[in-house]
Amino acid sequence: MSSNNTHKQGQWAKWTGAAVAALLVALLFRGCNDWGQTVQAPKIDPAVVNKIDAPAVPVANKLMQLAGFNNNGKFTLNGTVPTDAIKAQIDAELKKTFGDGNYVNNLAVAADVKPAGWLAKLAGLFDFFKVSGAEVTFNGDAVTLSGTTGSLSEKLQTFLGDSIKVSALDIANASKAATGNALDTLNALKPDASGKEILDALNLQIINFASGSAVIPAENQAVLKKAATLLKDKKDFTFEIGGHADNVGNEAANLTLSEKRAAAVRDFLVKNGVADTMLTAKGYGSSIPVADNATEAGRFKNRRIEYR
Repeated sequence: MSSNNTHKQGQWAKWTGAAVAALLVALLFRGCNDWGQTVQAPKIDPAVVNKIDAPAVPVANKLMQLAGFNNNGKFTLNGTVPTDAIKAQIDAELKKTFGDGNYVNNLAVAADVKPAGWLAKLAGLFDFFKVSGAEVTFNGDAVTLSGTTGSLSEKLQTFLGDSIKVSALDIANASKAATGNALDTLNALKPDASGKEILDALNLQIINFASGSAVIPAENQAVLKKAATLLKDKKDFTFEIGGHADNVGNEAANLTLSEKRAAAVRDFLVKNGVADTMLTAKGYGSSIPVADNATEAGRFKNRRIEYR
């Protein structure tokens, strides 16, 4: 190889080395710049960060409602309580009072039910209902006795204390009080009251028909007359009068009687000025109970006229 070629190869190697070095320096400089940069984190809405999808907790705003009755020494308790623990406490007391096989615990559990105050006096409570025919209903802290325990209201009141209201079922007085309440509510309505407001007032009334009868008692007629005065000018308003019965006796007979009672109310309203095109009457028999037919108090509530 000539010295001239050797010289050229040496220069080429120097240039190549210099180029590679320059490229490495450039890459290193660029990398340093990248490493020095601050990387921005994605923005997150604080409202999203702070939001916690917690399960909804039921609000305990319903009264604890129970109904119990003693049929030939076997006690049955229906209703709803707030927790499984309370159901278990009641079950233990039922077992202690009546013994295995002599009671039926039909209690359901619902978190939206409030505990009743009488639970603090649970021990010994069911001793009042050991007699066959005993009936009791619990509506929150109001206790109503019926059947063979109707005469024990004062003794039970002493047992439970003043914070609990104990009363015996008095159908005549209950009907009278409800009818008076309905009339007062109707009298307080303005002439331009809505049809629904009038029906709501009518539903406060209890028409205590005589057994097997569809004749409207005199004490209820003033309420119906006042309602007719308010309703007769509401030409575009229509509603139904529903007759309902308890489950005592033959169902077909109960259905027929409930139809006759609903029709009697309809005819009375029409006679007092309500257009017959505004209202219809229908009997339902015992098919839509609102209370337990096992107790006298429940049957009393189920024998009703409803306006809707």
